[in-house]
This record gives sequence, structure tokens and C-alpha cells, in this order.
Amino acid sequence: MLTLTKALKFTMLCAMVIGVSACKVVKLDENNKPIIPMSAAEASKIKNMEPDVIAQKLWPQVTAQYQDAESIDRLDFSVDTSTFVKVDGTVTDFQPSALGNKMTVSSGDYVIPLQLGPVVRGNTIRDALDFISFDQFKNQVQYARLSKELSKQALSHIDAPDESWVSSKIDLIAAITLKNGQIVSAVPLKMARR
Repeated sequence: MLTLTKALKFTMLCAMVIGVSACKVVKLDENNKPIIPMSAAEASKIKNMEPDVIAQKLWPQVTAQYQDAESIDRLDFSVDTSTFVKVDGTVTDFQPSALGNKMTVSSGDYVIPLQLGPVVRGNTIRDALDFISFDQFKNQVQYARLSKELSKQALSHIDAPDESWVSSKIDLIAAITLKNGQIVSAVPLKMARR
């Protein structure tokens, strides 16, 4: 009888573990609504859309994801990655250019080289997102063009800084790419001058 009781308890415990392991935790957006990953049907629709339309459609999910950005001082610089970070820093340099303005923000030991457009190189925003993968797109060209459109979308939501920002304190949320312990690309998503 004791063996049957143990077997029953073990069976119930296994059923509970299997039930819990089938649950999936999803992130919440700024309105505490769940961010549901794309279904196969949604991904197939994306394959037929232009990248600028995709960027506009995905922007609320992008915004929700970067709201969870951690402070730059909590980042592991030994891992090559693209991610979102929060920075409390000072503008130390501004370089105007017809191709792409650049601004440098310093925060403690960290130097963040921001690309301000109009031309933004790299795939920093796209690669920082956890809900986009190459498999959802028609081809490499569409996937690459999405990077460009996401950068345009990001820059359209910030005030365009200029030389007067040098020495200003700012609050910043940016997408960054780390390689070999260095920030090699950064695009601002939210920026406020104090």
C-alpha cells in the first residue's frame, strides 16, 4: 500500500511539473498588455510587406522591449551582443556630417558613440530585438532593409541634437552592439536633455 501511495504522489508531482513547464512567460508592454510573439501566419504576412511598413507595424513592440533596458553598468562587456541600455551621461562630442551626425556620450568609464543619421550603419536595433528572426522574412535584402527602416523610425522619435548639446547631461535609452569588449554601434531610441 505504501508503494502505491508513493507511486501516486510521484505521478501527481510529474503531472504538475509537466503542466508548469508548458507555461511560457511573456513580456508586457507599457500598458501591461502581453507582447505575444508572432505566429506563423503573421510572419507570412511580413514576407509580403515592404520594410518601412514592417517597421511601423512592429514599432510598438520595439518600444515595449526597450523600456526594459538595463543600466549600461550592468552589462557584460565580455559577450558580443546587441542589446538595449539605459545611460545617464554627458555629451562630450558632436560631429555634424551630411551623411550621418555623430554624438559621443560618456557615462563613468563608458563611451557611447551614437549614430544620429540620416545614414545609420549596421543592424543594431534589429539585432537587439528578441522577436525578429531572419526566418520571418522573404530574403536577405528585405531583412537588411528592415534594419534601415527601424533606425529611421527610432530617429524620427527623438529631438535632433546639435553642437549646443555638448557638455549637457542627458538620459538615454539606446540600442548598442558590443564586439570585443567595445561599443561598436549605438542608435538612440529615447533621449532627454537635462
